[in-house]
Amino acid sequence: MDPRTKLKFELIAAFSGVIFVPLYPIAWAWIGKAQPPLSFGLTAQQTADFYLSNSHRIVLGMAAAAIIGGLWIPWTGQLTTVLRRIEGPDGSTFTTTQVVGGVLTAWAFIGTPVIWLLPAFRQDADPQVIRSFSDFAYLTFNATFIISTMQAVAAGVLALADKRERPVFPRWAGWLAVVCGLSFAVVGITPFVSSGGPFSLEGWFAGWIPGTLFFVWTTVTTYYMVKDTRYRLRTAAPVEHVPANQPV
Repeated sequence: MDPRTKLKFELIAAFSGVIFVPLYPIAWAWIGKAQPPLSFGLTAQQTADFYLSNSHRIVLGMAAAAIIGGLWIPWTGQLTTVLRRIEGPDGSTFTTTQVVGGVLTAWAFIGTPVIWLLPAFRQDADPQVIRSFSDFAYLTFNATFIISTMQAVAAGVLALADKRERPVFPRWAGWLAVVCGLSFAVVGITPFVSSGGPFSLEGWFAGWIPGTLFFVWTTVTTYYMVKDTRYRLRTAAPVEHVPANQPV
């Protein structure tokens, strides 16, 4: 594969973030009604009533979110390519950490919507079972924050370490990645707060800020990956075509 074709594929992978950023929240949060989160303090019947009264929306939104979440895989692949150029092929510890974190984050984006979908799909289930699946989805999504933290922080560290003449990410974007990645830890508190207050699952701090910062980081990273790939395409040497009747 010639270098320009490779760069075109890289651009497509980078653009997966452009699609992911608006569509995942629409499918997961708005159509699937995962935001605002359900309080852990709700009774089993209250939780069941929510899922059964919104069953069609939740099934549709979560099924769509599970598909859209797959875009995180090529996005992570392109970020890995960018970071490998910074860190180099030898001893690429942070690049490897980022890619593993990205793969597991993709699993969370794909797998947990299926868990949210189940209580709305099985409308004859016992309310206790419905609440158990709801809690399982929220706890799995939040308590595994460390995988996304590792991805963002590793990417931020390499962005800050990029001393090349034309770095892909400005230094402020590197610091943003680190800060946003560390902020995800706030959701780790939610299993210990049953309901009420800013640190509860439905609270403004734990329920909104980490998620918002995640998409801010993703948006900024996507912008600079697209910008870098377009620059490489503009400056890449044109491919020389050999006539079909001319021996190579």
